[in-house]
Amino acid sequence: MSRKAADVLWDMLANARHAIVASFALSLEQPARLLDNWMTVQYYGLPSDYWDQYADHITAVNAAAVQAAARKFVDLTHMQWICVGDRQQIQETLAKYGPVSVVNAEGRPEK
Repeated sequence: MSRKAADVLWDMLANARHAIVASFALSLEQPARLLDNWMTVQYYGLPSDYWDQYADHITAVNAAAVQAAARKFVDLTHMQWICVGDRQQIQETLAKYGPVSVVNAEGRPEK
């Protein structure tokens, strides 16, 4: 992977972590979300300081942890991608990753 691609991926991970933490912080302004958070701790038997540590745990996620989770939870042998766009512009690129099935707007197969 080129250095530029690695930088882009690193920025995407950093932005995702930031968005999750910011969303969580904003959710604390809503009483219903506070109750939901408390109920989650109770229901799953989480430590009482679970939500106090949440932002730290999210910001600690690194690329290796994302890869490990992906290997554990994403079944690549059965993965399907759905791509929408100009067939002439994208089909050749998509074919590099595996068989391409083309369907029309109604979902009927095309040749």
